[in-house]
Amino acid sequence: MLCIEAINPNFWQRNPGQPAAPALTTGTDGQLRFTDSAGHVQILYPAFLDPELLGGQVSQAVGGWTVIQTDGTALLTLFGGQQFVLTPDLALGTVPAGTMTVWWQDGPNHFSYRNSGFSNTSLGFSVSPR
Repeated sequence: MLCIEAINPNFWQRNPGQPAAPALTTGTDGQLRFTDSAGHVQILYPAFLDPELLGGQVSQAVGGWTVIQTDGTALLTLFGGQQFVLTPDLALGTVPAGTMTVWWQDGPNHFSYRNSGFSNTSLGFSVSPR
């Protein structure tokens, strides 16, 4: 299951050329793009499936707050002022067997958290300093 959000209609672009069938492609920048049959192009960004849980559990555990940004990332600000950008994965994962916590670290600078609305699924995200 893909977890994406369509960005605000101000980001629609007119793609020159002949009308064609709708398409989902990856641009040279690595971002997914949806092209409708009229040639309009919209960039699709990964999105946090359960941002309330992310903000309520993860940010409280590390001492701070999160704000979802227009590009689908989340800005985590710690109480000391240090900031991190959380970038969601494009696809949902599973919850490892025996995992009882809401969130866990599953790689260097990568974490996952359990989705409350979809049983046994998780969403991963990368963390980078801002």
